[in-house]
Amino acid sequence: MLPSEESGDSFVAVIKVIGVGGGGCNAVEHMITRQTRGITFIAANTDRQALMKSHADVLVPLGESGLGAGAKPEVGAACAEQAADAIREALEGTNLLFITAGMGGGTGTGAAPVIASIAKSMGILTVGVVTKPFFFEGARRMRNAEKGIVKLNEYVDCLITILNDKLEDEVGGTALMTDCFAAANDVLYRACNGIAEIIHTPGLINVDFEDLRTVMSSRGTALMGLATAEGPDRAKIASEKAIACPLLEGANLQGAMGLLVYITASDGSMTQSEIRQVMSIMRNFTNPDANVVFGTAFDNSMGESLRVTVVATGLAGETKPENSIPAVAAPAMGLKQPQYAYAAPGIAPASPAPSDVPQFGSSFQNPSAAEPEPQPELNEPMQPIQPSFIKPTPETEQFQGLPPQEPQFEPEHEPDAGLREEVPAEPEQRSATVPLFRPISEIATGAAAQPEEPEIRPESEEHRSGNLFSAVPSFFRRNRS
Repeated sequence: MLPSEESGDSFVAVIKVIGVGGGGCNAVEHMITRQTRGITFIAANTDRQALMKSHADVLVPLGESGLGAGAKPEVGAACAEQAADAIREALEGTNLLFITAGMGGGTGTGAAPVIASIAKSMGILTVGVVTKPFFFEGARRMRNAEKGIVKLNEYVDCLITILNDKLEDEVGGTALMTDCFAAANDVLYRACNGIAEIIHTPGLINVDFEDLRTVMSSRGTALMGLATAEGPDRAKIASEKAIACPLLEGANLQGAMGLLVYITASDGSMTQSEIRQVMSIMRNFTNPDANVVFGTAFDNSMGESLRVTVVATGLAGETKPENSIPAVAAPAMGLKQPQYAYAAPGIAPASPAPSDVPQFGSSFQNPSAAEPEPQPELNEPMQPIQPSFIKPTPETEQFQGLPPQEPQFEPEHEPDAGLREEVPAEPEQRSATVPLFRPISEIATGAAAQPEEPEIRPESEEHRSGNLFSAVPSFFRRNRS
């Protein structure tokens, strides 16, 4: 028997939304202002001051300091583990839990997986609805968000991811920053309120909580879409808009293992052909083996409009090959050149691989390239090639077939070698008076070591007479005369 809350004579499944961190708590505040019915709101934050401003039904302080996590996911996870008892008490009696958080920071990234693990241990159907940061917030914050999403996906039954960068397509490039965050909060609201409406609103074809559990139990990426349209083609337009929601990450519905479709219109306005048209469009975008659950409900406030709510679960998502290399962009300076894409060549294995193992090397080969023609095997030994300009002679024919020999080189003959006279080399002569080696003491005291005094010549009569030409050398004087 499912735990439930009694409302009059009926039993209603208990749905709770817990906002984790600053982004999650802001989303909860947005849902409260939209007056969402049938949902209990919980706010959990490490920032005690921001937590006390929340209007949620239950407040769960994380950690003891109350000063935040400092953009560190490990701190947010540690604070959530410290408040595990308070979290478990706040989740008591819950059938369906939505965990909303802004990934990339400290509290939401670190504490959301801890809360999801506690909910999983309590047997609660858990849906994660998180946002990825804007591109301008930096690569570090994006890496933290990716790690947190991977960790959160281990514990939730399905995960809906919203890309903040795609908000520009929804609100326009000139919108204010507050409008962008309000659009993200509105998507979180539509995801939670749309699923809650499926359970709480009685319909002609009713969808109960166990139907929702069957679809949500297909673990993996989930896609949530909701759209409203009017006019004669309202069923077709609403279905296509619900599938092509620009704010949700993930590929198309191909590969979805679970699909829940809910159609809402005013009483007496929904036709059988519209139901068939909606389900036909959904079938064209889903796996033939997917578990499909659909329901209809009447809401007279819809007027002439028709609303389609779709929840696709078990999506693997589109991934790029690891070895793919992006195209090389054209260089600057206004030169328009073609772009080329390069692929890593495959490496042939040394031995044949088993047939059940995929060969990644073949995926990088160009299928349009012609295969090389096989070369014929040479069974006979190759014959030596004779140059065409040499005619074989009897002398050369006898050497055919013999192994090659090294050429013999003889020294060149010099024609005038006999005319040269051999001149005996003079022996090296050494001085008889100067030995080859002398003692250091002899060198220091010898005559060679004493400085030579300059020779002083007597002054001539010409120098004393002051004749300027007297100092000129004799050969200059001879030239003058």
